Amino acid sequence: MNRILKRSAVFLLLLVLLAGTALAALPDRLIPGGQAIGLQLQTDGVSIVELAQDNPCAREAGLRRGDVIRAIDGERVSTVRQVTAAVSASGGQALTIRYERGGKAAETAVQPQRTADGWRLGVFVRDSITGIGTVTYYDPENGTFGALGHGVCDSSALLPLRSGLALPAAVTSVTRGEVGTPGALHGAVTGRSPCGTIRSNTERGIFGTMAPPQDASPLPTAAAAQVHRQRDDPLQRFRHGDARICRADRLRRAE
Repeated sequence: MNRILKRSAVFLLLLVLLAGTALAALPDRLIPGGQAIGLQLQTDGVSIVELAQDNPCAREAGLRRGDVIRAIDGERVSTVRQVTAAVSASGGQALTIRYERGGKAAETAVQPQRTADGWRLGVFVRDSITGIGTVTYYDPENGTFGALGHGVCDSSALLPLRSGLALPAAVTSVTRGEVGTPGALHGAVTGRSPCGTIRSNTERGIFGTMAPPQDASPLPTAAAAQVHRQRDDPLQRFRHGDARICRADRLRRAE
């Protein structure tokens, strides 16, 4: 019973954290998550992952890791292939790069450098990211869900999201956390057909719509003002080998 109460308390805490910004109005009941989910995110623009050490042209032009390339010579770009094509077609002429950093737009001119592989800007870029996460909750009323409990970041900034898919996944192994070292779940996507779509990437997690989880029942939710810490009295007794006595702390919902 105590384990059930603790799990319910953790779920209530998650809802309190989400209630501030992710949920416009707190639903009466939600289905708690915990299951693995595959995430496939397409970026809004092309993100600079790293600057090349042997090609300083981008660095000298002021570009940094985490910048998002929006356009080249006035043409909007949204894929790595488009960036590569524009640089290859430059013939070594300076390119006007419009990019975004920390939500602010900027522009610079970059002179591509000739390499053994052709003309290059001196950046490593990407237009998508794939990974495994954990579902936080599912709302059976409207089919929406939240996952991760934190945003997906590129460098130190939130990854700008253009679109995304949720995919069925399973946990394959677990790395146990130690003091000062976080644990990790290792998983794999188990199907090619998406089970949902992702519409936003925020500091509190990713959110979207998906198919309902199997064999799951909704539980009551609580707003922050309804959750209080309470010490049980009298002392609760439990057995684990020899009889021991402890004082149990738990959360309760104020009616």
